[in-house]
Amino acid sequence: MLNSKIKNMQNFISMIINKIKNIKYSVIIFLFKIRYKDRFIIENFRAGQGFIFDIKTTSFNLNLKKVTFRDYCAIHLRNNANLYIGNNVFLNSFCSISCLKSIIIGDNTMMGENVKIYDHNHKFIENEILIKDQGYTTSPVNIGKNCWIGSNVIILKGVTIGDNSVIGAGVIVYKDVAKNTLLINKQIQESTLIK
Repeated sequence: MLNSKIKNMQNFISMIINKIKNIKYSVIIFLFKIRYKDRFIIENFRAGQGFIFDIKTTSFNLNLKKVTFRDYCAIHLRNNANLYIGNNVFLNSFCSISCLKSIIIGDNTMMGENVKIYDHNHKFIENEILIKDQGYTTSPVNIGKNCWIGSNVIILKGVTIGDNSVIGAGVIVYKDVAKNTLLINKQIQESTLIK
């Protein structure tokens, strides 16, 4: 009897915490919409615990429609970032998007855990200057519609992934992927075939 009361109390507290969290996100989104007006478009946005909006620029465009982020995901916007995420996109836990130029993710695309997307890279040309002080090179990332991006995939700057493509777990995508393509890490596939 006492255990069921404790469990009921825990469920009640958990429900209250979730409602507070949802109110907090609603207030944050409302404040962003007031501050950034037409540059901040969000509709039917859902985020799990630990979600991070890290915006350190005043000239950006952010468009999220019917997007679901699981726990501990992050969006980082810098410089003149343009981030567009289409309808019914799902990002699993620990995904992050770092945008300095342009990242587009098409409708109905799904991402496994720990996917990382970057549209930039550090410059490292000058030996006498610290890498952190050399700035960045940028190039847009475009992920098509109805793609499945597996866990631990890293998508680098300048990449276009065509519609209906599947990127296997652990792949580093550094060049374009044609539509309707299955891209896998061959080393992982070969090692799983060894008995």
